[in-house]
Amino acid sequence: MAKNSDRRKHEKALTRRKRQNLQAQRRKGRAVALCYPRFQVITDSDWDGEFVDAVYAASKQITYGKSQGFADHIRHAFRVMATFGYEEALRRMRQAVRQGPTEIREHEQYPEIQMCSSINRALFELIPPAVRERCLPFNRFQVVPRGNILYLWVSVLSTARTPGGTIYYESRSPTVTINGEVKRFAFTTHALERICNRIGPNWKHDYSDAFDVCQFCHGVKTMETTTLYPDQAALLFFDSIGHKYNDAFDLYVRAILGEEELSEELSTEYRLGYCPVVVHGEFVIAKTLLLPGLKATPEFSLLLSARRDAAKVQNHLACAETLSNETLTTKEGIALLKYFHEHGVIQVRRRKISAAEKESEVLKGFRVLVKSE
Repeated sequence: MAKNSDRRKHEKALTRRKRQNLQAQRRKGRAVALCYPRFQVITDSDWDGEFVDAVYAASKQITYGKSQGFADHIRHAFRVMATFGYEEALRRMRQAVRQGPTEIREHEQYPEIQMCSSINRALFELIPPAVRERCLPFNRFQVVPRGNILYLWVSVLSTARTPGGTIYYESRSPTVTINGEVKRFAFTTHALERICNRIGPNWKHDYSDAFDVCQFCHGVKTMETTTLYPDQAALLFFDSIGHKYNDAFDLYVRAILGEEELSEELSTEYRLGYCPVVVHGEFVIAKTLLLPGLKATPEFSLLLSARRDAAKVQNHLACAETLSNETLTTKEGIALLKYFHEHGVIQVRRRKISAAEKESEVLKGFRVLVKSE
């Protein structure tokens, strides 16, 4: 009897400690909520309930601690934002940079990037990997700070059924004129995967790659109609290099242009590749992605027409035969891209940013969901 009584006391003590720990965690969570900006889920399109739930659940786990990647000055900026608003938080961060050592003054324009990337990265890493694998890149989230609220903007690609399978398109997808007819643009699943692997090979697990992929799939696309050999209708895509912390900057700006900075006034874009297309109803559908240099592309035709340049071009042809995302970043791959760029098939370019591109689409025509702290 005494043993049973001791066991019951022990079980009650364990239950009490669990309850006390849970209450302590809730109190800590409420304290964090009072000190930092609150989250509000918004959307400007349909949404995937599983993904929205996962992102919102991740937002409830944000502690702004160093273990989640928040430096002291970033954590302080979010506390300032909660009380005085986002613009004041940015103003104080810029002032601190200006008053700091000379070597960090050049980063005065980065407070906004630091705040947004830190919160986006923390949320991404708190979303269960299985959910990320199922939901990306079809879904997207992005934190948009305004006032003392962190808006969690979520969206999902629309779908349609075709005889060839499901296609995916952005609700504000650009139109394409093919054979004199205006069509909406869409991807097959295969084309979407190929493009994602080209832009950010580790997009299922790495925040930076996932961000670049989702920016392309859900954002404004720079594309041109073209024809591949022998008579295949296709779209040529360029992708923007938005910052210097990715592989595209190292490859196209540093290695090909020989520069160390991006232009603030111009958009820097690299040739992503070519998508052979088919027309179905109201859609022009990208079937796959061909890297610059693969057979049927203008780059490969350039190599064939320059065969008389002997060994140098033969080496490039050999590289093109085994071309992949990985080989493009090798010494031979970089030399191949530079040859294309210097012989008439531009691989990286700069152009003026249009007014439409400068004007953010975020928070325009959005719907507020129920989920809010």
